[in-house]
This record gives sequence, structure tokens and C-alpha cells, in this order.
Amino acid sequence: MKDSKKSILNVPNSITFIRLILIIPIIYFLYNSQILISIILIVISILMDSVDGYFARKLNQRTRFGEYFDPLVDGAFTIALVLFFIFRNPADAIYLILIIFPRLIGPLIYKIIAGDFVNQKTIYLRIHIFFLVIVFLIYLFNLQNNTLNILFVIISFLIYVPHITLVYKKSKK
Repeated sequence: MKDSKKSILNVPNSITFIRLILIIPIIYFLYNSQILISIILIVISILMDSVDGYFARKLNQRTRFGEYFDPLVDGAFTIALVLFFIFRNPADAIYLILIIFPRLIGPLIYKIIAGDFVNQKTIYLRIHIFFLVIVFLIYLFNLQNNTLNILFVIISFLIYVPHITLVYKKSKK
């Protein structure tokens, strides 16, 4: 897995690269209020995020590059959506930044507690990602309000804490 001689031009990294490129049409269609197309592309991107990891394991094509590239694309996708929502409604900026803050700071926390970048996907991380999808859908349809925004921030942090705790425990084994 850590073999530096493995090619980064492989199936999983290609899938991840397509996810990166998909950010452009997703934001374009959101900007042009073509919500259905946007949702379809977002769902495709989310499904591809699961598929790239599956192929990396199944085809024995895990690379150090892929370990960094996949979460980098996840972060770019999240940041692009957040920036779109902030552009659309600047009043929600602080809430959106706080909601995604755990996801953005996670890699730094991994580095501190594990001494290395650790791309560990726990059940709590998957719940957090599902939660972010729900939040983004609520923002997409302009259903948010101040009470919901505060609740989202609190839930976001509460879901992420057990994830970091598990990563820490696994790093000490």
C-alpha cells in the first residue's frame, strides 16, 4: 500500500479525479437554478466516493497519493458547496463554516494524535457526511433558519467528537 513505485494513474485515482471535475458542473447547475441536475450530479459524486475506495482495495491499487487525494477532493467538494451557499446568502456564512469546521480540521487533528495523516472512515464519519448532505439539501431548498443553523452546528460537533476519539484509540494500538 505504501509502495511509492505504484502508479498514481490507476482506477481509484481516476474516479476521484472525475469527482474533482464534477464540482464545476455541479456549481454551474446550482448557480443556474437547475436543482434536479445538480442533485443527480451530487449523488453520482457521492456514489463515486464509495466506489473509488472499493476499487482501491479490490484491485490492490491503494497508493499514498490516493490516501491524500481522496480526502482532498472531499474537502474541495464540501468547500465548493459551502462557498456557493455563502455567495447565495452571506448571512449564513458563519453557520456554514462552523458546520463544516470539524470536517476541515479533521486531517490536522489526525496528524496531531496519530503522528501521520490517517484516513480512517468510522461509522461516525459516515454519519457526519450523511448529516452534511442533509444540511446541504436544506440549504439548497432555502429551508434553513437561525434556530436550525445553531442546531446544525451543535450536531456537527457532537457527531464528529466520537469519530476523533475512535481514530485516537486506533492510533494507540
